Amino acid sequence: MQRTQDGRHPSPDSSSDAVPSQPAAETVGGTRIQDVVHDDSTRTSAPAASTSSVTEERRQEPITATRSTDEEPVVEAFWFAVGSSRPVFDEQTGRQVFTLQPGDWEVGIEDRGSEFLVQDKRTGAVGILRDLRNIERAPRD
Repeated sequence: MQRTQDGRHPSPDSSSDAVPSQPAAETVGGTRIQDVVHDDSTRTSAPAASTSSVTEERRQEPITATRSTDEEPVVEAFWFAVGSSRPVFDEQTGRQVFTLQPGDWEVGIEDRGSEFLVQDKRTGAVGILRDLRNIERAPRD
């Protein structure tokens, strides 16, 4: 197969008046292969002087998945049980969305101190439990 002046393979449907800024394509076994086009306008930093400095720069980048000590703690779900029937309210409207019944473990999404953000494990509905009297929390393993 012949190559164009810039060293790329011409696409099967290319003609002499093709736009040179378009990447060339080659068909191999019925699969069309496009050349990689690098767009320097999207780079956020200047290219590094050497490979070792690039490696060192990457090693020193902060990991964004970690939290700093001044951020709020990670919310961890927990299991709890109620001693009597308890209404759970929609956080936005204040309307009752479901009722927790005694004798079953329930899912707590967040302990806010004076209230729990909870989820009904049967329907997936989420709401606020405000009455925290006589609550039993499952031990953490």
